[in-house]
Amino acid sequence: MIQFKNNRGQALILALVVFAVVGVLSTSLLTITSHQARMELRQVDGTILFYGAEAGIEEAKYRVKNVVGWLESKVGLAEHDIGETKVTVTVTGPVDDFYTVTSTARWSNSNLTRTVSIKAKSP
Repeated sequence: MIQFKNNRGQALILALVVFAVVGVLSTSLLTITSHQARMELRQVDGTILFYGAEAGIEEAKYRVKNVVGWLESKVGLAEHDIGETKVTVTVTGPVDDFYTVTSTARWSNSNLTRTVSIKAKSP
């Protein structure tokens, strides 16, 4: 059996190596967790914006059905604020008797947007 002489300090070196490994693993775990949290927040923001854009489309569909001449008179741009979300509805056309209604929702504190489009025919 081999016996080591003058092995003072081995425990200190081993402890430093263990602390270094634990430090690297902890930093990696914190980075992954932080990135995941940011991704989840963007997902939530994107969902809110999608519903905002959908609300703009639903309002446009309602007005096309219930307000005579709305589609023809709204060729251009309309904006609505829903809380911190700005919804912009644009109407273009007609092309082959169909108008394109596009609703874009933008979060007021970021550059994140969601857009929904439909084709509508004047009644």
